[in-house]
Amino acid sequence: MAIGRGEEGVENVDSKIKVLGPTPPRRSTPSVSPSPAPSPSPAPPSPSPAPPQPGPSQSTRHSTRTNLGVPPGEWWKVRETSPIPEDDESDDSDAHEDQDQESTYEDADTHLSEAAQAVSASDPKSYAEALKRPDAPKWIEATQKEFDGLIANEAWEYCQLPPGAKAIGCRWVLNIKHLADGTIDRYKARLVAQGFSQRPGFDYVETFASTVRMATIRVILALAALEDLELYSTDISQAFLNGDLDVDIYMQQPEGFERGNPGDVVRLVKGLYGLKQAGRLWNQKLHSVLLQMGFKRLKSDASVYLFIRDDVRVIIPIFIDDITLAGRSVASIKAVIAELATHFKLRDLGPSSYLLGIEITRN
Repeated sequence: MAIGRGEEGVENVDSKIKVLGPTPPRRSTPSVSPSPAPSPSPAPPSPSPAPPQPGPSQSTRHSTRTNLGVPPGEWWKVRETSPIPEDDESDDSDAHEDQDQESTYEDADTHLSEAAQAVSASDPKSYAEALKRPDAPKWIEATQKEFDGLIANEAWEYCQLPPGAKAIGCRWVLNIKHLADGTIDRYKARLVAQGFSQRPGFDYVETFASTVRMATIRVILALAALEDLELYSTDISQAFLNGDLDVDIYMQQPEGFERGNPGDVVRLVKGLYGLKQAGRLWNQKLHSVLLQMGFKRLKSDASVYLFIRDDVRVIIPIFIDDITLAGRSVASIKAVIAELATHFKLRDLGPSSYLLGIEITRN
């Protein structure tokens, strides 16, 4: 390449390139032309390198799957595996063991299914349904016993519905009580008021009633195990009927036990199961009786009462109408139960075997 200057002072650039072999590297020179040099054309993209071909020392990996192209089967179903063949000598003994085990399982399944059917179909939904069952005499006896208890406790008064007043409904709640082994203990009927029809501020004001905490029950059971305390249980019959109502509540007569003239209703005098304030009224009544007997309520749990006099100590946790007594002496516990019986109608259940779903055994 030669660079020369003309007569008029203009640079003339003549490029003479002679290709004799590989082009040597080009050195960068300063531009002497006043006009901008043309932009170079973009270089073509270099081709991507070809993937390496396996040589003679490389082996191609082939798939070992035998179900290529086959759609998936029903994988969610449990497939039975073929039994493993065993020796002929152990076949007979194993067959007898399998038959005995299968018969045991079948007997257990039959017993459980019968028990489940009995429990599921045991409780009628209404009084009319109970009368259509084969055990209707049992239900008639249970409802009559409940009704007689209501009349004996003077739970209501028969009257005509006053103008402008509205009577709430009621229904029979029927269920069969079972023992721990599943056998029938007794048929129980309960007349329940439909308290959802009550009007707040008119038919009731306060409804709170305390119940014992499960943590307290565990502490008392642990204390009984450590100090070898005696545990006895009692059940207050128709406990809510011991509370006195302070408002006028009218209710329809119970199904199957209508009395008086058509259209007559009852005015409730005692707290009935199902009323909003029934639990609170019973709790207040029991609290006043226990205070008269010399018990003191714990501040940590308002449903636990403690009696301490000389060497006598009796603990009473209360869950609604279920009362448990814990003490060192059976005589002191029996004395408390006898005094409670003077205030309420109760059933002495003897030594506790179950307490709120907890089984109690002594060794």
